[in-house]
Amino acid sequence: MLQTVIEYKDVFSCSKQRDKVYNSLPTDGEWAEARLICEKLQLFHEITELFSGSCYPTANLLFLKIYDIKVDLIAWVSSPDEVVSTVTSRMIDKFDKYWKIFNHVMAIAAVLYPRFKMKLVSFYFKEIYRELVAFEIQKIHNMCYDILHEHQARALEGKEDDGSIITRVLIFSCSSDRLSKFDFFVNEESDSMDVKSELDICLGESVLPRCENFDILTL
Repeated sequence: MLQTVIEYKDVFSCSKQRDKVYNSLPTDGEWAEARLICEKLQLFHEITELFSGSCYPTANLLFLKIYDIKVDLIAWVSSPDEVVSTVTSRMIDKFDKYWKIFNHVMAIAAVLYPRFKMKLVSFYFKEIYRELVAFEIQKIHNMCYDILHEHQARALEGKEDDGSIITRVLIFSCSSDRLSKFDFFVNEESDSMDVKSELDICLGESVLPRCENFDILTL
């Protein structure tokens, strides 16, 4: 609505000239204030359209837009415009209550997205955390591996539940060959190392290109 009003600024001026009773014509300063506020609200308008136009907005999209809001709020709170800085300060107080809860989850989702990985996290974290950027990036890195180890432990529990322990005991009791035990040792070690190395490789690889005609089947 505010954007529409700005587009008809000249109409308001004409109304003032034709109607002597009309005394609500905004000043040039108020028009400038309105344009500035519209510029700030444009981001929220785009996010609303994105989420309302998608039945299932993915976590990587959430990361981009929510982190855009965070970065812009940090910049706006230092705005020379008193209205913008005051309103932004109030917005940050409310925004940070939710930010503390979900920002790490979205960052992890971005890390697992092949076009973003840790590169995008590092890019945004430099804007947000500044002198604490290294600590916060390491926190996300550790969380990724915590999740990996948790799933790895569950996978091992599943193997034990399906009778693998009994199988090992039977084989060990039937054979005194130390190489048989060595084979099991190697298998167990490689199981854990393979999963970890896949994550290392994933994080170490370059991000996939961000282009509309990208074909993942050509990789």
